[in-house]
Amino acid sequence: MEDKERYEETVKRILDRYSENIDAPLFCDCKCEDQWISVEEENGGYKLKRYKKTSKNKKEPVFILILESPHVAEFFLLTEATSINKPRPAKGKTGENIKNYFIKSMTIQMDKWGKCYIYLINAIQYQCSLGLTQNKTNKKIKHDVFNKIWQEGGREKFKERLADVYKSIPSDSPKYIVNACTSLDGIKKDITSAAEETTRETIFQRCHPSSSCFIVEARAYRNAPKEIRVCQARCRK
Repeated sequence: MEDKERYEETVKRILDRYSENIDAPLFCDCKCEDQWISVEEENGGYKLKRYKKTSKNKKEPVFILILESPHVAEFFLLTEATSINKPRPAKGKTGENIKNYFIKSMTIQMDKWGKCYIYLINAIQYQCSLGLTQNKTNKKIKHDVFNKIWQEGGREKFKERLADVYKSIPSDSPKYIVNACTSLDGIKKDITSAAEETTRETIFQRCHPSSSCFIVEARAYRNAPKEIRVCQARCRK
């Protein structure tokens, strides 16, 4: 069974469990491909640009930022370059917070270079939330969809994609792998385990970029003494 067929069948089976009628007008069954982004200092700020691959410059730091699955904006917001919608990670609030807070909090790793690369990778590339507003019932649906796909091949497919991108990064490049998924009832820990198994690297833990916790955390990290930030970058797990 193809990934899309498996996903659609999973969604149907899970929705059938719920007695109430679930209306999901923002549901999209497209795959959201992972994405490279280049980040460069410009006029006191940062310019972000979608990129096809990482730099071959071994001195420029690389971040792999793990999210759990696309929600709504990833499918329904138009790209800057074209009026044709193409699903890409972190197009909405998540992307804005990455731009406004995550990058600034990570500038310690950009020292001297003024440039870095971020690879946005979803653990599951399909819309587990079904585009639903995240109330108690809908969060349960999201978790059920994610867990089912993750357990039935999604974990291994994530490891394969992560392995491919990890191998594409020059071995001497500074690398930082960050798990910024939501908690997902403990699945976040297994996503971290899968990433550790694949890369043999320390996986840093962050709140999800769409959350207020992420903003507070990023500000605290940015304002911490340089020595503490360097230690956290090396040791935090």
